[in-house]
Amino acid sequence: MRWQRVAQAAIAIFVIGFIALLANTLRRERPAATQQPPPERTRPDAPLENPGGGRYRVTDPSGKEQWAIDFGTHISLPDNRQQFGGAVTVTVNRGDKKFFIKSQEAEVTPADDGGVKEAVFRGNVRVTGSGLEVKGADARYTQADGMMTIPGPVEFTKGRTTGSGVGATYDQAREVFWIRENARVNVAPDKGGGGALEATAGAIGMARTEHYIRLQGNGRIEGEGRIAQADEIVIRLTEDDERVRTLELRGNSRITGTAAAAQEMSARDIDMAYGEDGRTLRQARLVENAVLQLPATPGTAGKRIVGNIIDLSLGADGSTVTGLIATDRVQVDLPAEGDAPARRIRSAALNASGGEGGLQSATFAGGVEFRETRAARRGVAAIDRTATSQTLVAETKPGLGAIQRADFRGNVRFSEPPDFVATAQQGIYDVARDRLDLTPASGQPGPPSPSVTDGNVSVAARTIQFGLSTRELSADTNVRSTIQPQKKGKPGEGPRVPSVLSGDQPVNVTSNRLAYKGRGAAAVYSGNVTLWQGNDTSIKGDTITIDDKSGNLAAAGKVTTSFIVEDTAAKSPGARRVPTTGTADAFAYDDAKRLATYTVNAHIVGPQGDVVGEKIELFLKAGTNELERAEAYGANGQVQVKEGKRIAKGSHLTYTAADDLYLMIGTPVEIIEEKDGTCTQTLGAAVRFNRTTEQAAVDGASGKIPTRSETLKACPAGLGR
Repeated sequence: MRWQRVAQAAIAIFVIGFIALLANTLRRERPAATQQPPPERTRPDAPLENPGGGRYRVTDPSGKEQWAIDFGTHISLPDNRQQFGGAVTVTVNRGDKKFFIKSQEAEVTPADDGGVKEAVFRGNVRVTGSGLEVKGADARYTQADGMMTIPGPVEFTKGRTTGSGVGATYDQAREVFWIRENARVNVAPDKGGGGALEATAGAIGMARTEHYIRLQGNGRIEGEGRIAQADEIVIRLTEDDERVRTLELRGNSRITGTAAAAQEMSARDIDMAYGEDGRTLRQARLVENAVLQLPATPGTAGKRIVGNIIDLSLGADGSTVTGLIATDRVQVDLPAEGDAPARRIRSAALNASGGEGGLQSATFAGGVEFRETRAARRGVAAIDRTATSQTLVAETKPGLGAIQRADFRGNVRFSEPPDFVATAQQGIYDVARDRLDLTPASGQPGPPSPSVTDGNVSVAARTIQFGLSTRELSADTNVRSTIQPQKKGKPGEGPRVPSVLSGDQPVNVTSNRLAYKGRGAAAVYSGNVTLWQGNDTSIKGDTITIDDKSGNLAAAGKVTTSFIVEDTAAKSPGARRVPTTGTADAFAYDDAKRLATYTVNAHIVGPQGDVVGEKIELFLKAGTNELERAEAYGANGQVQVKEGKRIAKGSHLTYTAADDLYLMIGTPVEIIEEKDGTCTQTLGAAVRFNRTTEQAAVDGASGKIPTRSETLKACPAGLGR
C-alpha cells in the first residue's frame, strides 16, 4: 500500500509558487516593443494589449531561472485584471525539479500589497511535474483564504497512482489537498504483481505537513489482501511521507480479507499500526462492539472473538495474531473440527498469547462460561455440556485451534443434561483423553472436596478423574459415594442396585479409593470401605465391588455384613425382620441367583442360627429378602451351627427355611444339646433337627459311623449353665 505516492502527488499539484510568478510578472518591466503599426485592439478600454504573445522570465541573482510564463495574448484591463490567452504555460523551477501549469486562459487580479488577490485558469487546466499530471476544466486561487479550487471533474496521475473526483481544493497555508466528491484513488500493481490498491470515499484529503490522508464518507480501501471500510479513514504517514504508520477507521469500521488466510475485523472504531516497511500490520485495536474473525483452517469455519474492546499484536508476516487482549462481554466461538464439538466461551476478559505460529494459550477471567455442543449423528453421540468458573486457561493448537487442555479455577461447575454435575475448586479438562480432573486448589473458592453426580450416583473425594463420554471415574482419598434408588416408573435407568439391598433407599459408601469403568461396568471401592443403607444394612471390607449391569456385589478383606432377612419360621406368627450379621475373608452376592456367599473364616448369625464354616451360602427367595436355605462347607468339624440349645459340628450343613430343618453331615457329626442344665454329646454320620421342636435325629449311616451318646461334665459356653 503506497499511500505516500498519493500524498506526494496531491502536494506537488500546488506547491509550485505560481501565484508569486503571476504577481511578479505584473511588476516586471516589459521589453521595448519594435516600432510597428499598432494592431487592432480587442479591448479598446484596456490600458495594455499584447496580441502577439511572449514569455516573461524571473531569475535569481545568479541568473538562474526561477519561473517563467508563456502566453499567446495579454490584456491589462482597466480594473487592473490581467488576462492571458492563447495556450498559457507557467513554468516553475524548484531546485532540480520543474513544474508546469497549462491552460487555455488565465486571469490574475493583483492585490493592493502587490501580491495576487485572485488567479483563475480556464480551459483544459493541466499541472505536470516530477511525473505528476493533474487535469481539470478550471482552477481558481484566492489570496484571502489561500485556497486553490478546481471545480468540476478532476483527475491526476503519477506513476502507478491515478485519482479522480469532482471538485478539488488546495489550502496553501496548511498544504492540504482535497478531492471533495466521488473521490477515487488507484495504485496499479508493481513489477512483481503486488502493491495494488483502490481507495474510494465521498471525499479524500491529503496533508503534506501533517503527514496524513483522510477519507470521509463511506471510505473504502482495498489492497494487500484486505478491504478497509468506515465512515472515515485516516492514514498517517512517516515524516518523509514514504510509509504508512497507522490506519484509523472511525464509525462502522470493518476490515475484511480478500485472501483465504486473512483476518476479518469489525467495530465502531479500528486503529491499525504498521511496521517500518509501511506495509506489514503489527498491531490493531478494535473499540466498541468489536468482532475478530481469525483465519479458517481447511474444512472448518474461522474462529470468532467478540468483545467491547480487542487489542491485537501480529507476527512478522503481518497476518498471524500472536497476542490478543479483549475486555467486556467477551465471547470466543471455536467451530467444530471433525467429531470434536463446537465450543463457545464467554467471560469478562481474555488475554491470549503465542509465537509466530499463532495464539496457543488463552486466559479467560470473570464469570467464565464454557459450552460444548455437537449434534447427534450415526455413531456419534450428541453433546451439550456447560462449564462455569472464575478463570479458565485454555491451551490450544497454533492459531487458537483445537483446545488440548482447559484449566478451570474457582467455583468450577460442569453440567450436562439431564442430571450430570461436577463441582470443584479446580477442574482440568484434558480434551485428548476426554477426561476431567477435579482437585482442591489453594486460595480458590468452591467446595473443598470435588464431587460428581449424574442424578443416580454421586461421588465426593479429595481428587476425582472423570471420563466425560465414557463416565469412567477414579476417586482418591476420603471418598464418599451415594447411589440413589431408581426412579419409579423408570426401571433400568441408573445403576442396578443389588437386590439384597433396599430398592427405595440410597446406598452410601465411604472408602479411600474408587475406580469405576463407566456405565454397565463395576465400581471398585478400596481401602477401609464401608457400605450402608439406613440403620440396619452395612458391609465393611478392604474392597467392595458393585456391578452396575448385573447388580452383583463382592467384598474382600476382613468382611463384615449386616442385613435384615425376613424370617417365616413355622413358630413365628408371620414374617419378621431378623438382623443377620456375617464375617468372612470374602463375600459375594449373585443378584441373578439371589445367592450370598461368605468364603474363608465365614461366620453368620441370623434366622438360620449361628453358623461357622469355610464357606457359607445364603439363598434368598426371588423378589424378597426372605431366606430360602443356607449351606455351609468346611473340613470335618469346621462347620458349626448353634441354634437354641444345640451345637452341631460337621463338614456340611444344609438349612431349609420352609420346614426349619437342619441337616449336618460329617465323619463324624457331633451334636451337643442342653436340657435342664445338662449337656449331652452325640456322634453319628448325620444329624437332623428342627428349630420348632426339641428333638434331634442322629443317623449312623447304616453302621459305618456308630451312633453313641454321653453326658458331658460341663456344657460348652452359651449352652446350659
